[in-house]
Amino acid sequence: MNNSRREFLINLVKERKNLFYGLFFMVTGVILYLTLSPPDELPKQTLFKFDKLGHFVIFFGWTSLFGMLRVAQSGKKARLLSILFSAVLFGLMIELLQHLMPFKRSAEALDMIANLTGSLAALIPIYLLRKKVP
Repeated sequence: MNNSRREFLINLVKERKNLFYGLFFMVTGVILYLTLSPPDELPKQTLFKFDKLGHFVIFFGWTSLFGMLRVAQSGKKARLLSILFSAVLFGLMIELLQHLMPFKRSAEALDMIANLTGSLAALIPIYLLRKKVP
């Protein structure tokens, strides 16, 4: 991503902060719905036929969106470790809630690894974006 695209993206997020926060909360709600609803009540999906790939993609997107908001808000002070910690905490919360659910949901270590891998991968574009913030 070249400098002008990074600057454009940072300015877009800053100027449309409410829209991006709304999008972030909507995405978070959809993730919670999909991961905490009884599996029988969810439509059969073909998009994420491979479960772990789905976890990777979902957490890459969630962490990217959260990271862009943090960079737009805090600039170079946005800490990658706190962004990663937030994503890991979100993933752990989901896995814990799945474990506590009374229906066919269970916490899986491989899901958490896929979530972590997606979040770690998202730190690369966030780092590049943060690097160019004034």
